Amino acid sequence: MKHTRILWSLLVVATVAAMLLSACAGGAVPTAAPKAEPTKAPAQPTAAPKPVEPTKAPAPKVAPGSVWNKDDYEKAAGVKIEKYGEAPALAELVKAGKLPPVEQRLPKNPLVKVPWNEVGQYGGNVRWDEYTIDYDHYFRHIQNIYLLGRNLAEDTYYNSGLAGEIRPMIFEKWESNPTATEYTLKLREGLKWSDGKEVTTEDIRYRFEDELSNPEITANPPTWMRWNPEKKGITTKLQVVDKYTVKFAFAMPYGAFLQQVLRAGSWPGMLSPSHYTRQFHKKYTDMAKIMPFMEQQKMTKAEEWANFYNKVQAGVLGDSGGWLKHPYPKDIPVLYPWIVKEIKPDTSWVMERNPYFFQVDSTGNQLPYIDQLNRQYIAQSELMNLDIIAGKVDVQGQFLRIDDYPLFKENEAKGNYNAIPVNAWQHHVLIYWFNPVVKDEKWAKALSNFEFRKALSIALDRKQINEAVFKGLGEPAQFAAPKTSPLYDPQLTSFAAEYNPKEAAAILDKLGYKDTNNDKVREFPGGGDMVMPLMFYEVTPAAVPGVKMATQYWGDIGIKVDSKLLQGTAFWNFQGANEAPLSVWWANGPDFGDGAFIAMNVNTPIWRRWYNTQGKEGVDPPAWVKRIWEIQDQRVQVATAEERMKLDKEGWKILVEQIMIIGAVEDAKNPLILSKSFGNAEYGFKKAFVGPTYLEGVVQFYHKDAARRK
Repeated sequence: MKHTRILWSLLVVATVAAMLLSACAGGAVPTAAPKAEPTKAPAQPTAAPKPVEPTKAPAPKVAPGSVWNKDDYEKAAGVKIEKYGEAPALAELVKAGKLPPVEQRLPKNPLVKVPWNEVGQYGGNVRWDEYTIDYDHYFRHIQNIYLLGRNLAEDTYYNSGLAGEIRPMIFEKWESNPTATEYTLKLREGLKWSDGKEVTTEDIRYRFEDELSNPEITANPPTWMRWNPEKKGITTKLQVVDKYTVKFAFAMPYGAFLQQVLRAGSWPGMLSPSHYTRQFHKKYTDMAKIMPFMEQQKMTKAEEWANFYNKVQAGVLGDSGGWLKHPYPKDIPVLYPWIVKEIKPDTSWVMERNPYFFQVDSTGNQLPYIDQLNRQYIAQSELMNLDIIAGKVDVQGQFLRIDDYPLFKENEAKGNYNAIPVNAWQHHVLIYWFNPVVKDEKWAKALSNFEFRKALSIALDRKQINEAVFKGLGEPAQFAAPKTSPLYDPQLTSFAAEYNPKEAAAILDKLGYKDTNNDKVREFPGGGDMVMPLMFYEVTPAAVPGVKMATQYWGDIGIKVDSKLLQGTAFWNFQGANEAPLSVWWANGPDFGDGAFIAMNVNTPIWRRWYNTQGKEGVDPPAWVKRIWEIQDQRVQVATAEERMKLDKEGWKILVEQIMIIGAVEDAKNPLILSKSFGNAEYGFKKAFVGPTYLEGVVQFYHKDAARRK
């Protein structure tokens, strides 16, 4: 295995080096960084922007991938964007009188996105495969638009959560009072919905008052609206200052409001295209006019109005991955870079450029460069590999296995793509989580015992898991804050992570779980074999091999694992019935605010229900669990990063030392496929981007191959 790891490491280094050499060798378009001085926009509206000549990099303050308000960018870069450019197809519509000029489609102060490598050229499409019918894992990154932003850099996903600089996006400016109880937010003047209507504070008021505050539509308003010690009732106050400015006042300090709600929040969380959705809202439209729409959705009773409205409101779009669920996806106005052009019967989609998108490049050319997005539905995930090798996709990353990387590498030339072994953005691609309040009382008692959980942890040979599942490219580790985080603690990373099956067996003996009939399966003290059901679905490519290896190691210490691979819906039904004592998953980065496993929404929903209902339902958890929840609440109230870090360190120590989640390997690799034709991807090769960072940069990708731009 040692030789395998060395060969893999050499292959990774050779891959990146080859891509960089290829990028430097030239092509249809030079890959130099944009000039720092003004670059003329296209002379005619129908002309595509020309790539700049190789020149020096931008000023240090204006880093590739950074985002700016136009006025701030001009000051920082020492340039003046005098004119705007647009795609030739849009220029033709302007010429024909079917579309306003680009100057009227952009906001007064557009968002400037500095290209990673160079100014691109318009045209072409981006293709990917997706096998989920009612969701899209690429939309959520390629399309998603947040209320506030962050620069797209090598640390974008490793500084997930509350860390990292806050940058403008939908909101142009923001400020708070010293106690973090009031926030003033300003929309971009002239920002347009995809149908050309202006975005104003009425869209915020409507979302807040008529949707989120309406108990018929929203049974549980978001936490930021119930920001009070008990999280009961809507206590957050909204003040509409003017057409573009709002102020939120909270009942207690909310130091992380900008990061947690706005920077991590997609625009549907706070905005609704009210001019469109009013036609479905009974406060503004007579039910007689709404009923025909409801009947289209097979709802024939007026009492079903709330269910209907929750299908047609913008909130269903979420991070844009849920766009496929909307009944009128072509009609609903959005703020995404691409909008729906065609929906095929098999749920393949064709998206076309949003002519009112609010972002431009560093020379004033309206983004995106790419004309169309093509979601290609496939019935089975195994078909992805065939399409990759055949050159039928331009980007592919979700659900690809590192085992298949040599196959992808071997066929790069045939498929005209780069196969890149990127760092996984989830810092643990494989975790094992426990549910100590599972319905089965015998397993609930066992998993409630710290020593039992420790035995399961030290029974795993993480070095072998790293070799077998991740080709030796990760680091054996317990689930804790990763090395890239200022919260990293080597003692926590190694806590109960050393392979020691003899100690694990001794712990089980001491607890009374013994093999009395010598069949290599231990029995519960009250009788019955210790056969642990492990139901899971393939939420991570490491799930199947990870379950296989855990089955082996836990079997070695006398605990038989009965595993079963389920479809996603079947798993959630199983988990929703509180019948899962444990399962496998992946875990996000170092943010202690994670809601899935640190907050225990996924692994112990019965405990979480107790918290969410203030003790009216669910099961009262141990004191250490309550302290974790207190920390999660407190960390978003405090106003400084120093206070937050102190709380996070305490929280990580509690969580890791309770071993509620077993980590296996951190910093694993995932394959990412990118077309060789893509310009503005090369910067990521040098900076070791994680996969989603590339995907969120597709808005400034372009095709260097002229044939692909047609």
